[in-house]
Amino acid sequence: MGQNISLFPNYTQRENLATNYVMLVLRQIYQFSPLLLANFLNDFLAEGVADELGLVFEQQIKKGNSVPDGRLIQKPFAMYVETKVFDWFYSSQIDKHLKSLNEETEGKKVFLALSGKDINESKFADFSKLCETRYENQVLFYARTFQQFVDSLKKLSLNPSLLDLITEFDGFCRRENLLSNWRGWIDVVNASKTINKSFSEGAYFCPPENGAYKHDRCEFLGLYDSKCVSYIATFLGVVDITEEGAKTLVWCNPPIESSELIDRAYQKWLTYRQGKAVRVLLADKFVATSYKKSSFGGMQQHKRYLKLSELTGLLIEDVAKHLSEKTWS
Repeated sequence: MGQNISLFPNYTQRENLATNYVMLVLRQIYQFSPLLLANFLNDFLAEGVADELGLVFEQQIKKGNSVPDGRLIQKPFAMYVETKVFDWFYSSQIDKHLKSLNEETEGKKVFLALSGKDINESKFADFSKLCETRYENQVLFYARTFQQFVDSLKKLSLNPSLLDLITEFDGFCRRENLLSNWRGWIDVVNASKTINKSFSEGAYFCPPENGAYKHDRCEFLGLYDSKCVSYIATFLGVVDITEEGAKTLVWCNPPIESSELIDRAYQKWLTYRQGKAVRVLLADKFVATSYKKSSFGGMQQHKRYLKLSELTGLLIEDVAKHLSEKTWS
């Protein structure tokens, strides 16, 4: 039995609570301005996806043998949302949702898979293909994160009461660990034997293995040598490539598209590591810095994660300059 969207839901499961608050935010924005909700969805999902949302006001439009002086019309629009705290989306469940959505009334039909964790785009490739083939693009499929949802909300021009609502929703997402925590972190890799090579190649290569060589999502990538992070870059993402050249996306940071990241990584592989199975850590551009390790001894492990929260969102040149005046241990 469904429940109405509420300020005070009686749900106990995290996913149901999260869905309620997502729908509440969308409803409040719509009640304030249908155009504002359309602008939000166009930014959050894809340009043009919600252009027909809301009433259209027309005059002197001929329909059959009639030309009314004025006409108000609202075209059909249907959107299904499936929310997961993690990325545990089940194929059978989504398949049923897409079938039901396709059977809705005529008009724009949108399916949103909303995740509290980073999106594994390859996991959803089959659903995007299904929408193209079986449903002939009459159903549009999108996979997004709560972080992307909040980021798009913050771009809107809102009145004070809606701003308060978005702030509270942001706080809820943070308390429930639904937002990506990769921003403001640097993945420092021990490049003592390859630092000049990595700098010139614009990438760092390691074995495609977990454990020591598993690289979690971070905002920055740093190259370490001789008790110092000598170069830093904006971290674009990670791609695994087999000896035969088969490519697997591990993760990708915005604004680069995953397809572009994979292509760039593949070109690096062709140029520098062809014929070898590697994990490609792709950087935008490395900038010289001098972020020195102050504690005794060198860095023994393959990688080290450091928090740089005060530097998130800055130009990489400014980050490098700031770090040159700091130390870490």
